[in-house]
Amino acid sequence: MSQDSLEIRISKKHPLWIRWAHWIHFPVFMLMVLSGLQIYWANAAYTRFIDRQIFTYFGLDHALADGMYLHFSLAWIFVLNGIFYFLYLLVSRQWRELLPTKSSFKEAIQVLLHDIGLRKDMPRNGKFNAAQRLAYTSVLIIGVIATISGFAIYKPLQLDWLLQIFVSYEIARLVHFISMIAFIMFFFVHIIQVVRSGWNNFQAMVTGYEVEGESKDQKE
Repeated sequence: MSQDSLEIRISKKHPLWIRWAHWIHFPVFMLMVLSGLQIYWANAAYTRFIDRQIFTYFGLDHALADGMYLHFSLAWIFVLNGIFYFLYLLVSRQWRELLPTKSSFKEAIQVLLHDIGLRKDMPRNGKFNAAQRLAYTSVLIIGVIATISGFAIYKPLQLDWLLQIFVSYEIARLVHFISMIAFIMFFFVHIIQVVRSGWNNFQAMVTGYEVEGESKDQKE
């Protein structure tokens, strides 16, 4: 097909504030995972089944103080960025494009079948498909749980009322750890989806605009 028969359209997809929140969150999250592992691995109860040489190799052994300092410092950026993102969704009404609908669970299965090659057609969707709606909403909930459990184990005496939500310090710490695992799983699935979607989808999160091409012959 010649370039003359192709019509290029540029449409706005992601607002500036959404893109800022996204790209601020990415490095903060990665550093929080690293510093969180430094804190967990300083506890013998969590490392008795793991060869200590692994920690030494990655420079994570005997790094409790560094891990705590970095983790607690970045936690404020993580929380403030999350609050900003949530408020923006409310004020801009972008939440209507993000929250799952009644048909999202059924359509999410169809999206999954399409992604693994068992379904030819992709369900109709807006800015986000059903699987993305479920995933992005879930990660917001996980973020709230991670934040609450994090504060509970950060200030267990001062925030005893918050700790009581999780019954005990050990359970709060376990919930916080599971939240981190859930974040990591979401991150890897998200990266796979970005790669599958191609360059146009990635650059839309950088520039805010999506480039679309349509054959003039098909249009006519």
